[in-house]
Order: sequence, then C-alpha cells, then structure tokens
Amino acid sequence: MSESTDIAPMTESPATAASYSMDDLVALCKRRGFVFPASEIYGGINGFWDFGPLGTALKNNLRDAWWRDMVECPPCGPPELTDGEPLSIVGIDTAIIQNPKVWEASGHVGGFNDPMVDDKETKGRFRADHLFGLYSLDDPKGIEENLDYKYKDKFLPIHK
Repeated sequence: MSESTDIAPMTESPATAASYSMDDLVALCKRRGFVFPASEIYGGINGFWDFGPLGTALKNNLRDAWWRDMVECPPCGPPELTDGEPLSIVGIDTAIIQNPKVWEASGHVGGFNDPMVDDKETKGRFRADHLFGLYSLDDPKGIEENLDYKYKDKFLPIHK
C-alpha cells in the first residue's frame, strides 16, 4: 500500500474512517516514526512502546499544553468552593515505580472498583458505569432482564 493511500483523507465520513483497525493505526504510527515497540531489536516487550521523533514531539506538546492550562493558568473553581477564584494546583513530577505502600495510601490498590456487567445474550462483559444511559429510565427492567451483575442492587435503585 502506498504512503499516500494508507490513511483516510479528511474529506471521508467518520463511518468510513472508522473502518480502519487498530493494527492499521499502529502500523501507520510505526511507519511515520511516532512509536516503536520498546526494545524491538532485542525481541521487544509486549505492551511497551518507545516514542519516535514525531511521537516525542506530540507527547511533549500535549504535556506542555496540559501543564500551561492546569498548573500555570488553572481554571476557576466552582463558585461555592472558591468564589470563582482560580484553583490552586501545583505540579510535581514523580517516578512511576513507587513503594507499594504509596499506591495503597493513594487508594490505587484497594480503592478502585469497577463493577462488571455480563450480557447474557452476547456473553460480553462491560463496566457497569459505561452502560447507564443506554437504557431508558422509564424501563429499568430492561437492565434486570438482560444483564446479570454482582452489584445490581447498588445501581438499580438509581433508576427506580
């Protein structure tokens, strides 16, 4: 496939552009120098990527824009909490590898809980919070009849 036809032109509809797979996107990003599999010349490590020249520039631009908008010029807080004054946000840069006690204290170990939903028809599994809004509030039984999940009693009273 030639370089000029490997991605959808901007004039194509989103439905047509969405027909490309994740593998197509990864291949394009690798060809264009955005990302490379980490340690690729030594066999690589699944799930780890290194940024190429364009990927590094993109990542740095995104990081710098976020830092400017959230730390240097933070948004105004809610009037009931900050009287409309900008939020006080400070930036820090820490290592990702931490003592396990840090992750426990921050709630990253025991505090996160994503209830899962099993679709009896398709045998699919979904996060419960992603499904709400897909069913009519007038018919919460649709959820009860089609889905079986561990935390049903926690979420269904919202809809009743």
